[in-house]
Amino acid sequence: MKTVLRQEWNASKKRIVTVSVVLAGIMTFCIFINVLTYYLNTKHVFGFGILLYILCFFIGTSGVVLFSLIKGSGNLHSVLFKETNYLMLTIPKRSWVLMGGKILMNLFEFIIYAIPTAFYLSFLGPVGEFFIQKIVLNGKTVNEGFTIAHSYWGNVKQLYHAVFVTGLGHTIQVIVFVVSMFVVVQIFLNMAFAIYAAFIKLKKKHFILMAIII
Repeated sequence: MKTVLRQEWNASKKRIVTVSVVLAGIMTFCIFINVLTYYLNTKHVFGFGILLYILCFFIGTSGVVLFSLIKGSGNLHSVLFKETNYLMLTIPKRSWVLMGGKILMNLFEFIIYAIPTAFYLSFLGPVGEFFIQKIVLNGKTVNEGFTIAHSYWGNVKQLYHAVFVTGLGHTIQVIVFVVSMFVVVQIFLNMAFAIYAAFIKLKKKHFILMAIII
């Protein structure tokens, strides 16, 4: 298993570093614009701030998950649909070791993306509250059993306190759920790829058939 993980890491590290750098650049820029929107409170950057806010949350949630599942290390797509896939039979490792190594490496890759992304998103929480107040509440503050700090950094501090102190048990449950679901979905997609490769003998992948199998 260690050999498989080492090989998977060597094959994936360049992509992981590149994606991490691009992700950091995009998220940092979005955070900067949104914090600027928060402090300036001007309509000239408000619309652009909302656009980047939505983009940030899409990339930081669905985007990271989908990229890890489709392009990540645990995807059997690159193995099953290459003309050299028969070479897999020459590897002196059991199939469950190869599959297990790919799934673990894919999980590690997802975690490498997810932890920094969660950190980036934590700086958008107070901005989200600001947007809701401006759009939905017309600038009026509504308290419903919680205290809203009067500064951006106060809100960030309150968010971390809620996640790691008062709601630590809930946070652990969410982490376990996300990790479990990611592994299950990855296995499910690999099963769909395997069924397609075994029973549908087409030179090119037919995406409609693949969608039906999934």
